[in-house]
Amino acid sequence: MRQIKFRGRDIKTGKYVYGDCLKGMGTATPFIRSWQDLKYVSVETESVALLIGVDKNGKEVYEGDKVIRIEDKDDPDFDGAKTFPMYASLEDYGAIRDEEIVLAEA
Repeated sequence: MRQIKFRGRDIKTGKYVYGDCLKGMGTATPFIRSWQDLKYVSVETESVALLIGVDKNGKEVYEGDKVIRIEDKDDPDFDGAKTFPMYASLEDYGAIRDEEIVLAEA
């Protein structure tokens, strides 16, 4: 079963919080219920991202992360390029195997 997990940047501390994403609660600001301490944390709206998979090293990849796709030479669509950068998106990521993706360095 696929794990539904979000991350967002805490408005107060600027650190990422991971857990369930909730909207509402009387405001337009989204909240993430932290899985670490089960507290509700107000997060920056534009920082909320859905976990969409893992890279070949087991690191979590969230929507919007900059990643590098490593092409498989046995793939019939292989165009000769070894790698190319992309931004992770749920619709594109579904067609790519986890072992083909590496998180790009920030």
